[in-house]
Amino acid sequence: MSEYQQRSLEMLESEVPYMNIAYEAEEEIKMDNQIISATEIERLKSHTMVDAAQQEIKNMMNRMKLIEGDIKGATVDKSV
Repeated sequence: MSEYQQRSLEMLESEVPYMNIAYEAEEEIKMDNQIISATEIERLKSHTMVDAAQQEIKNMMNRMKLIEGDIKGATVDKSV
């Protein structure tokens, strides 16, 4: 084996620990991203604030219908 080949092999062998560290870091990032995605999905399943806001809008619409009915009734009473 030539000196060039020997030094090239040594350099490649010295890269292995760093490649392992990079691989493990990438795997941890993938795991973290999976956890984040799962957390976001679970958070979307529980949307109590959105539900509360929608219920309040429905309540306001119902109150507006009652007021509209009162106004129409008052108008009919005056015209009679």
